[in-house]
Amino acid sequence: MLTSISCYVGWAIHNTCNDSAVKQHEEGGSILHSDPPDEETPAAAISTRQRPPSRPVAVEQCVPRRMDDTAIGQPPWSLSAAKEQQQSDMAQALQPHFASQTPVVLKGAVTSPPSVAGSYDAIHCWSNWDYLRLAVGEDTLCDVEVGATMNSSEEALSGRSTIRFGDYLDYMKLLDTSSMTDLAKDDNDDQHKPPQNLPLVYLAQNDVFEGLKQDFTIPHLCEDSSSRYYGIGNGKLYNVMIWLGPKGTVSPLHYDPMDNLLLQFVGRKRILLFPPSSSDDNYYYAGEDGCQYNTSPIDVEDEEAVDLERYPLFANAPPAMEAMLEPGDVLYIPQKCWHHVRSLDTSISINVWWR
Repeated sequence: MLTSISCYVGWAIHNTCNDSAVKQHEEGGSILHSDPPDEETPAAAISTRQRPPSRPVAVEQCVPRRMDDTAIGQPPWSLSAAKEQQQSDMAQALQPHFASQTPVVLKGAVTSPPSVAGSYDAIHCWSNWDYLRLAVGEDTLCDVEVGATMNSSEEALSGRSTIRFGDYLDYMKLLDTSSMTDLAKDDNDDQHKPPQNLPLVYLAQNDVFEGLKQDFTIPHLCEDSSSRYYGIGNGKLYNVMIWLGPKGTVSPLHYDPMDNLLLQFVGRKRILLFPPSSSDDNYYYAGEDGCQYNTSPIDVEDEEAVDLERYPLFANAPPAMEAMLEPGDVLYIPQKCWHHVRSLDTSISINVWWR
């Protein structure tokens, strides 16, 4: 049992460096990187070819209706009716994008109706460390990945270890010296900057903890393929996972074999997406350089630095699509669509795989 987070950090790094069978998670792994290149830098020439700039992912507004909205029904209005209408609105917005297998951001799709926000609501409850500690439990075990330090430019020492959830929250509180509600503080404010000698540790791809399941709703369309939800998919839910970590955590470029909904509840994430590829146009060199079959060794955040002598096909890859997620948003990622994910703040997300 760990007695302090400082003991944990040393222990985790020791075990990571001495484990010759480091295991990435099933759906592409998560690697922890330093901050990305300056976002204001324009797309740069790669070798003799100019890479096309990224373009934004389509956005559909799914702001929840008030419970007194006439679309919900005649009085008396009910919470169940409001939530059901919200589920239907989400499915309706998603349907044309699912049919064309194109990504879309559903703005506000998992924001609670105005009259019930804050009551067992993930966006509000999960931004409080004490709530998470009580809801999940100090001694609940979780899997984490350990990477480079906050100010390191080196590749991460990525490996999975199992620790207590309470110890992980102690680590997160060291990075956020006041509370998760201070995420918007000025980056130039040294008083609120996290310790620079701590490694990045990511609670990545864990089954959703039992104590958090009451705080959000799995989109009904993932379990019901009826016309009630516009017949999206086969209604077969595969898995629901939670992702919790500090600013700078990254999932490298990879694809998943199933359709994916990424639900954002705390903080912001940036996702770069590329269309599916085949063995004939393997622009992303899937499975090469020791990567899993569905993972690319290419760092798509820094296209200028891509070695085109080593990865020449990438020069012909389609331009990236870029999505920015804020709390309450949902991103639809079609099956086999390549995607790279970076947390821009302390972040908590849920992803749902379904067919």
